[in-house]
Amino acid sequence: MSDETPQSVKMVCGVVGMMATETMTGALTGVSRTQMQQQLAAKYLPAAKNEDTEKFANNAIYIVTHKAYEVILKDSKIQEILPKSEYANFSRDFGKVEFQQCMKDAENRQK
Repeated sequence: MSDETPQSVKMVCGVVGMMATETMTGALTGVSRTQMQQQLAAKYLPAAKNEDTEKFANNAIYIVTHKAYEVILKDSKIQEILPKSEYANFSRDFGKVEFQQCMKDAENRQK
């Protein structure tokens, strides 16, 4: 993304973190990956102001859903181990990790 100010990076990474939190919550509660991608697209794509931000948003949706559904949940027994009362905390932690990774990636792009 061009015009990366610290404030804009933090805002964009915050959105990525929210997407990740929502995705993990959906994944843990039985929402299909396709449904989750559709929900995220309906919520976040209307805010895309141009082709670059739309491309970024679509890419972020793909990445967070891939990580949640294919990397974390596909072969793990997390849904069997994790009590439903902890789903919100686990989802929030997943979102925090994705926020931090986004910030780290942005920092590395500026080097």
